[in-house]
Amino acid sequence: MTEILGKVLVTGGFGFLGQHLMHLLLEENKTKQLDRDIIVLDLNENKSMYQYDFESIEVKLITDVDISSPGDIDHFFKDVETVFHLAALIRYGRRNRDMLDRINILGTQEVIQACRKNKVKNLIHIGSIAVVGYDKKGITLGTEESKINWEKDSSSYYGYSKKKSVDLVLQCAVDDLRVVVAHPGIMLGPGDLKSLPLYQIGKYRISAAPGGGTNFIDVRDVARGLISLQYLGEPGSEYLLTSHNRTHKELFKLIAKHFGKKSYVAQIHSFVGIIISPIVGLLEFVMPKSSMLSKEGTVKAFHKRFFSNEKAKKELGWRPEYSLEQTIEEAVVWLESEGKL
Repeated sequence: MTEILGKVLVTGGFGFLGQHLMHLLLEENKTKQLDRDIIVLDLNENKSMYQYDFESIEVKLITDVDISSPGDIDHFFKDVETVFHLAALIRYGRRNRDMLDRINILGTQEVIQACRKNKVKNLIHIGSIAVVGYDKKGITLGTEESKINWEKDSSSYYGYSKKKSVDLVLQCAVDDLRVVVAHPGIMLGPGDLKSLPLYQIGKYRISAAPGGGTNFIDVRDVARGLISLQYLGEPGSEYLLTSHNRTHKELFKLIAKHFGKKSYVAQIHSFVGIIISPIVGLLEFVMPKSSMLSKEGTVKAFHKRFFSNEKAKKELGWRPEYSLEQTIEEAVVWLESEGKL
C-alpha cells in the first residue's frame, strides 16, 4: 500500500468526474485529518453546475490552462505528490483528429514531463473502455488484457488517441514514479449535462434503440475507485472500473419507466447500422466538430461492448455501490433541479 499525504493536482477537475473526485478528496482530508492542498487545472470553470460547494481553502482552482501548451504547466506541479490526469477530449469522427491528438496525446506528454521535472510520486491516469477489446456479441466480457486491432479499427480515432495516451503513461512508469491507469465505463449520474439528450428522449418517449449495448457506471463509483488507486493497485497496471453491462434497449426502458412512460422499446436490427454508417461517415465532413454523431459511434452502437470488473474488485477491494436505476433517478432529479428537464 502506498502512503499518500502530500499535495494533489487534478487536471480536468471542473468536469463531470472531476467534481465528484474533488468532493471525495476533501472528504478524505477531513476523515483522515490530512493537511493536504488540492490544485485543480482546467480550461474552463463551470461551478454553477456543481453538485458541491468547493469554497475551501484547501482547493486552488485554476482556469485557462491548456495542458498541451509546451512547458506551460510545469510550475503548477511543484511540490505535488499525486496527480490525477482526467483532462481529455471526448469527440468522435475524422473531423476531430487534430484536436484529439493535441489534447489527448500531446497533453498527456506535457503532464508526464511536468511529473518528471517535479519528481511527482504518483500518477493516476484516466483511460477509457474505448481502448479495451471486446466481443461484439457480448458473450465474453472484455478484460484489461483484451486488445483491439487498431489497423482494422482505424475509424475509432478517439479510442486510438486514448490508447496512445495510455501507452505514453505506462512507458514512463519507473521506480520513482508510480503509474496506474483506470478505464471507466460510460459514466452517468448527477452533474452530467452531456447525457441530457438521453433523458430528454426518455421523458418524451423512446420507441426504438440500436441492437448493441455497453457498460454503464455511476460517476461516484468511478471517483471512489480513483481514491482507492492512490493507495492500492500494482504500479504499471490498468484497471477496468465498470459496473452494469446493459443493452441500449434495457437502458432506454429504464429511463422511460422512470418517467412513467410505456416501457416498450423496439430493437433496431444490426443491418440498419451497416446501411447507415457509411452515410454518417460522409456527413461527418459537414457536421460541426462538436456533433456526437459519427460513423464510429454508429457502428459501435450495434456492438455489445461488455466488460468485467473482477480485477479491480480483487486487487483494490472496490465494488460499485449504485444500481443503474438509482443512478438514473438521481441524474434526472439533478437535471430537474437545474431546470434542464
